[in-house]
Amino acid sequence: MPYKIEFHPAAKKELEKHTDITFDFEEIKTGRKITHIKFVIQGNSKKIISKNSQNVEENKNKNEINKKTEKGNIDFKNLKFKEFKQVLVDNYAGYYLGEYENKSITLSESGYIELDGKRVSADESFDVWEELFINRANLQLKTKEEFEEIKKAKEEEEKNNYLAKLKKEYRFRKIEVNVKNAFGNVNKIIYEVIDFLPPKNGEYRCFDLVVKGEDGKTYKIDDMRYDEFVSYLV
Repeated sequence: MPYKIEFHPAAKKELEKHTDITFDFEEIKTGRKITHIKFVIQGNSKKIISKNSQNVEENKNKNEINKKTEKGNIDFKNLKFKEFKQVLVDNYAGYYLGEYENKSITLSESGYIELDGKRVSADESFDVWEELFINRANLQLKTKEEFEEIKKAKEEEEKNNYLAKLKKEYRFRKIEVNVKNAFGNVNKIIYEVIDFLPPKNGEYRCFDLVVKGEDGKTYKIDDMRYDEFVSYLV
């Protein structure tokens, strides 16, 4: 007894929806019986057009992202967080990025966040990235050489502020210093503090001290440390 081969229409519909092919089939009879089935598989033109349109749209989006993330022509304000982070890692490894809690932010060659040259934990790294993203419109991007200049200027500023503070607090105070004379005898001499100058050795928390003696002449004591200076105060 002949019988009819049927395929559920949902199966054909799903195939057309999710692939770039479609099919029909033909029953082949031997005598009155269906003994073979011939499948006719064709390209799904609707799916191909849809897929091509999707590829065009994806390429368009990629081109737009590439354009706005091209080094030297980056509009950080329009980047999303992941895009922003990836752009910095891809283009600015080894750069100085700004300050976080009075520490210098740099991006290592491997793309890790560093504070004052030290790699931070994952949690702190996320906090820094978040801070950078929030302030991305005012982002600082400096090379290693430029960063060294900034660091040097910052250290110089700190030294000057330190010396200015000392001068404000101790100017005109008296110090008593033991001085050897030509005969090897030690005499205690009182000096008046006049000024604090940057030391020749460049060491931080160290200074050249300008004083005035009882004879009215000025003298300079080189490379004095703060704890040593305090011990001389009268």
